[in-house]
Amino acid sequence: MDKLMSLCNSNENKTEYAEVSSLFEEVEPSFEEIKEAFDVFDENGDGYIDATELMKLIWRMGLSKFSIKDCKKMIMAFDENRDGKIEFSEFLKLMEQSFRDPVELD
Repeated sequence: MDKLMSLCNSNENKTEYAEVSSLFEEVEPSFEEIKEAFDVFDENGDGYIDATELMKLIWRMGLSKFSIKDCKKMIMAFDENRDGKIEFSEFLKLMEQSFRDPVELD
C-alpha cells in the first residue's frame, strides 16, 4: 500500500488519495481489496493496466509532472512478461511485495 500511495505523498488533492487508500481497510488488504484497487487503475476493464491508464490516475491525483514515458518505466519495473502492461497477477505480486517491504513516508 505504501508504494502505491507514495505517488500521492505530496498531493494537494486529498480526495483522490482518500478514495484510493479507503480501498484498504485492514493492515494487509484482502484479495478482494487488491482486486478493487486494480479495477481503479484498469479504467477500460480489459484486465490490464497500461501506461495511459496509469498516467490518467496519477494526473487525477495531482501529479501532472509524470509523462507517458515515466509511466511506461514504472510499468516495466513490474511487468514480468514484458508485454508493456500490468496484469492482475503482476499487480498482486507488487502489492504483496509492498507489504513485505514497506516504504517509510516522512
